Amino acid sequence: MDDEELLNAMPAIVRPAVQAMLGLREKIASSEVTATDDSGLVTAVTDVLGNLREIRLHPTARRQFDNLTLGDKVRDAANAARAQAREEHRRLLDTVDIFGIPLGTARTDPSAAARRIIESGNLGAIFGRPS
Repeated sequence: MDDEELLNAMPAIVRPAVQAMLGLREKIASSEVTATDDSGLVTAVTDVLGNLREIRLHPTARRQFDNLTLGDKVRDAANAARAQAREEHRRLLDTVDIFGIPLGTARTDPSAAARRIIESGNLGAIFGRPS
């Protein structure tokens, strides 16, 4: 089932949320985060889920540090990139509204999201039944 078929199969009230999630999927797939260690000679690149994509070493890094220290620098750069990735992931989640609530908030406070849906009177429509 492609995205268009998925959207058409959803109740109308849910479509905007599903469409927003599909857009979020593309943003997450295309976003990268870059961070360096404290020396600035080692750079790590991750996706916003924290998966390491690349390590870049400045040309002088291998001469400046012994192997153990260089390993520590790689770890530090990767950890910094992962920390930034968590923040970027949260920021991206908050760009998507689910029934008027930022997705990041709905994830951290699902009861608020549930209350919002119930108060809207659209609970039946969400499940394909009249309210």
